[in-house]
Amino acid sequence: MKLHLILFLLVFTSCVSADFTCPYVLSDSEIVLEEGGKRKLTFSFSNCNGEDIDSFSISFDLYDSDGNNPFLFSNRFSCTFLEGVLSQEKKVFDVDLTPYESAGFMDCLRLDSFFVREIRYSNGRIWKDPYGMYCSMEEFE
Repeated sequence: MKLHLILFLLVFTSCVSADFTCPYVLSDSEIVLEEGGKRKLTFSFSNCNGEDIDSFSISFDLYDSDGNNPFLFSNRFSCTFLEGVLSQEKKVFDVDLTPYESAGFMDCLRLDSFFVREIRYSNGRIWKDPYGMYCSMEEFE
């Protein structure tokens, strides 16, 4: 019986292949205070895949300088960008954080758990990573 199970597992697992190549790179991320007091998250998104992107969604957490949630609600944010990114292209994107200032914004915000949740390709294919477990990210200050 054990031999049959071992043979089954060997045959089954040899037929399964997984592509663990991350289709993107997030870099140069920082929270910027602009003139006039507006805060924004700015970052670079690189499409490392051979397919053009129609849209993508990001997710990130914000903390104060002590590592606490500075908001009255969840500190997890998400945003969808409808701007396309060509294959092998790198673009800079911004997220306006000003609307959340009245909810308890602190002077020193820290970014954490920054990842791409979903990528929609121009050929109709959809790549998903709803929990940020698939790709390792850069370290953030």
